[in-house]
Amino acid sequence: MYSFTARATAVEELTDLETFVVALYDDPESPEYWIEIQKPLEVDDQDRELGMDTYCLSLADGRTHYGGITAIQIQGDRLSIEIDAQAARVLDEDGFVIFFDIPLDQVDAVEDGLVTVFEDEPSPPVITVNR
Repeated sequence: MYSFTARATAVEELTDLETFVVALYDDPESPEYWIEIQKPLEVDDQDRELGMDTYCLSLADGRTHYGGITAIQIQGDRLSIEIDAQAARVLDEDGFVIFFDIPLDQVDAVEDGLVTVFEDEPSPPVITVNR
């Protein structure tokens, strides 16, 4: 299980990279652990052909997988992400737990950002919020 405490976040549209990102970092200055969930602002034929016409999940060490998130739960000070078997094989993880050490407005921004990432997905993960 990939787990860390998030002390910094980024939820933003990066027009120069043509992506929308929700990122959580263990340290705002020199992060060692992070998780990013990104979606392209526009999808082209090449993206579709390569299976890159969906969101991707990336980790600090470069491991990346397109799709594969089955459920997300925000409960109190923690974010849990469940993944399917293929994502687990590629990422060599069985899931993710990120503890929040951030202000509530940043937790709200993460929640809203995740909704944005998955809003156009044909089979979006279940997002549950219990605070």
